[in-house]
Amino acid sequence: VRPGNPIVVVARATEPFTSKSEYSFNRFDFAPYRLNSKEYAFGIRWCHVLEVHAGPAAGNYYGWEFLDLFRARGSSIDRVLTTPMHFYATDGDEEHEAALSVSKKSTDGVRDLIKTAGKAKPAVFRWDGRAFVTKDADPFLSLQSEDDRAEMYQE
Repeated sequence: VRPGNPIVVVARATEPFTSKSEYSFNRFDFAPYRLNSKEYAFGIRWCHVLEVHAGPAAGNYYGWEFLDLFRARGSSIDRVLTTPMHFYATDGDEEHEAALSVSKKSTDGVRDLIKTAGKAKPAVFRWDGRAFVTKDADPFLSLQSEDDRAEMYQE
């Protein structure tokens, strides 16, 4: 912003955007999530890190990165997807990453999203009128151990 050039608000969230206090902002995700011929989405990446305090893994860290995807439509911004995208362990024995791409297929005028991770079966997220949902198993979660999945959603 240059002096004398005002900031113009072109859209506002319909409700305040908050995250859990133990999550920290990581980065914006400006991949070209083209939802249809007139609309795009953008992302915010959040991290959640846990330190192991006891047992043989004491002193190690486990981290997860989540993607919150937002749709700007008219003068509003709405969160339309939250999904885990990256996992790592500082002991070096485990790291997984997922990718999200835009499909050529659409549901109700909004392009489907495809999430892939490793060799697991991809998940297709379809528009339900308010957000992206899937009936498929999350390919990213299939790469992690049951204990890691439980810790990821720990309060």
